[in-house]
Amino acid sequence: MTLTPLIPMTLTPLIPDLRPLLRQSIVAGCAAFETYLADKTMECVGAALKADDIPRRLRDIPLTLGHWSDIERQYSRRTWGIRPIVEEAIREQASTAPNKVGELLSMIGVTRWTKKVGSTRKVPHGTSEEQLKLLTWRRNRIAHSADRAGQGRANLETSEAEAFLAHIRDVAEAIDTVVDEHAC
Repeated sequence: MTLTPLIPMTLTPLIPDLRPLLRQSIVAGCAAFETYLADKTMECVGAALKADDIPRRLRDIPLTLGHWSDIERQYSRRTWGIRPIVEEAIREQASTAPNKVGELLSMIGVTRWTKKVGSTRKVPHGTSEEQLKLLTWRRNRIAHSADRAGQGRANLETSEAEAFLAHIRDVAEAIDTVVDEHAC
């Protein structure tokens, strides 16, 4: 007995133009990277807050009088009230933009991240930063200006989308290694 597949093996007959999906794969990949970066930073923020010398960027997160009042009223252990404030700031700042990646990693004491990530990836100095700049630029064009080039959409080949996604994966894996070696 032969079963007829309910889902076609390829999407090409159903969706003749995959370019919109390619664009969305870049946006989704960036969102996944931002979530990963925020999660990885949050894994180490406890140790950074307990350090004798709290990293400057972490110290720079503002605490309003409203925050202070809520912490005083709601927490018997006041330091527990700091964590949601720090997490909100971290999640707001998470981005594929290299400067934002550096700011988040510096909150947990990781310095010279581009050199360390590049070394881990075994790519020339500055490559990871340039790849993230290009990725962020393209994501912003897709998300904010409909990726326009003249009257139509800019060309986006499958190989280009795959390269962006590979860069995201490679940089995330390298950050994982760098942060783990930092021993937070």
